[in-house]
Amino acid sequence: MFISKRKRFPRVLPIILVTVLSLGTVFAGSFSYASAADTSDQIHLYTASGYLEKGGTYRMYAVALKKGSYLQARLTVPADNSIDYDLYLFDSSLNVKSSSDYVTYLNASGSEPEDLEYVSDADETLYLCAFSTKGGSTEKQYTLDYSVSDTLPSGESMNGNAKEATVLDIADANALINGDVNSPIDADWYKFVVGKAPEYDKIRFSYDRLTVGGRCSCKLYRNIGTDCIALQELGSGFSGEIALPEGTYYLKISSLDTLSSFNRTTLETYQLSIMKVSRVDEIQIVRYEGHNARKVTYSGFSSVPHYRIDASNGPGTVTVVGVAYYYDDAGNRQPAVNARLTGTMDDRQWEEVNHPEFAKSYASADAGLDGFFSMDFHPHSPMGGYRTPIDSGFIHHIDIIDVDVRTGAQPIVSVQDILYMYKNSTT
Repeated sequence: MFISKRKRFPRVLPIILVTVLSLGTVFAGSFSYASAADTSDQIHLYTASGYLEKGGTYRMYAVALKKGSYLQARLTVPADNSIDYDLYLFDSSLNVKSSSDYVTYLNASGSEPEDLEYVSDADETLYLCAFSTKGGSTEKQYTLDYSVSDTLPSGESMNGNAKEATVLDIADANALINGDVNSPIDADWYKFVVGKAPEYDKIRFSYDRLTVGGRCSCKLYRNIGTDCIALQELGSGFSGEIALPEGTYYLKISSLDTLSSFNRTTLETYQLSIMKVSRVDEIQIVRYEGHNARKVTYSGFSSVPHYRIDASNGPGTVTVVGVAYYYDDAGNRQPAVNARLTGTMDDRQWEEVNHPEFAKSYASADAGLDGFFSMDFHPHSPMGGYRTPIDSGFIHHIDIIDVDVRTGAQPIVSVQDILYMYKNSTT
């Protein structure tokens, strides 16, 4: 389903606005709450609500700003497909300073609010306008919440709605950005493009709270409009992987605090990571790293050489270094970027004496941009119950470890190997 609707602000409205302004019938938002981190950085929060009876009707709210003030506004609209309200910000000369004009699309949580933000470059009075592009109601009200901060917070990006979203490039590497939610009305929007190649098999998201305090939501959308923005919510959460078809997507981080519960001294500061995850068609184990790691041939167990780790004083950390690939449409092998892999080491000797808790050890790793991964295991000390003579006349006491490295999601692609764990020698 794609929505096509060219949305334009009616040409007649500026004439109506002149009349409204001259008659002095602009509504005033009611003061709701204010807090301050210190005397030089204050935020004022306001709320107002009302009804728009039919298409073409509107209400406006005067907002007095000082030079450098930071305005954020959110219009919560009725959850009704027959109603489409937009949010505009005008100056006294009826110029549009900022706007938000999504086409109504009902998600499970309702219709997406209209958001905008603005930094004043002079002392001025501006006008927030809730305008009905389509439909109206005398029973279903809208709510307009807005905040005025003395200054634009340090590091704040001007990405307050989807059409002003910060563009993230995930084509060559992962996108890693830091941000914060500085008011209960704040919304940070990000946009990224998913390609069609196997290297875009999945998209991985990670949202980390860098401070303790605020409460936020993180939601994923796609635009189903063709010449407008109509946001279809695809999911929410703070980490995980999702398969996305080729296209453009949006991510919105916003506050869950109400105007009355918001505390400016406990802002939500976050780090957001978005990366492409390649399909995996093949995994290879390149080498093992550990105490005196080397390749040996124990003909009693295998005719080909395998790595051996010296565990005479305990195995310590055993590292599996490998590489993951996918095959492109031309059949060429390419590195499986960011592929997440899991590994198991299973000691046959401990399994044979019914001690699986000593037999198994686990690890995981993500492949890098070159497809290589490094996976650290911490196996239990070997029993040394397998005996194998060598040319020098000594007998090596070893355990045989079955190694399995595989993808963590369907379809499973895996590789198996054996590793010798050396305990000691006797004559």
